[in-house]
Amino acid sequence: MDPSTGGLRFPSPDWQAPLDLDAQVAAVPPSHTVRGMSINGVLDAMAAMGRPLRDQPRRVAFKDHPQAEMVAVLVQAARALPDLPPREALRRVGQAHLEKLQENMVMRVMFAGLGQSLGVQAAAALLPRAYRAASSHEQVEVLANEPRRLMLRYRDCYSFADCFQVGVLEGGLRNFKVTPRLGVRVVSRAETELELAW
Repeated sequence: MDPSTGGLRFPSPDWQAPLDLDAQVAAVPPSHTVRGMSINGVLDAMAAMGRPLRDQPRRVAFKDHPQAEMVAVLVQAARALPDLPPREALRRVGQAHLEKLQENMVMRVMFAGLGQSLGVQAAAALLPRAYRAASSHEQVEVLANEPRRLMLRYRDCYSFADCFQVGVLEGGLRNFKVTPRLGVRVVSRAETELELAW
């Protein structure tokens, strides 16, 4: 481990780094889909942040939609927060996204028990199941699940794993009153490894 990264294997994310939003939308394979609830979560997050995407209709929660549609909505969300760099904007949308999903009755039933009573390690073990339920192709592999450290690998994930999905994780850890240190290794547009420690 590199002492300059606070004991993490991967470098801290650079929220100011450039991000080609449109290229990410274009890169999503046509066969990839997500459930409508994921897109609705972004819409709800933006409304809660005071920047509603008024031209975006709500989707049927359990209907499949092209993942490119989800990524395009995320791009629109990032651009609706012009005072923030795109990576930081998507991170904050991710934090609010999980919070709004947790308010949804369907999601509360679907992931019953994903709460404080489980603890971080037990909740983290459910992440692969959650992503399989929400997406046709996105995969999350738990590489390390220790009392104060979590390592994840995202594959076939075009929804900005190094910023939006980081925010989703941060939002989830708030349930446990945890503020993690973050390390990110981007392998490709669709593969990212994240390290969180606290």
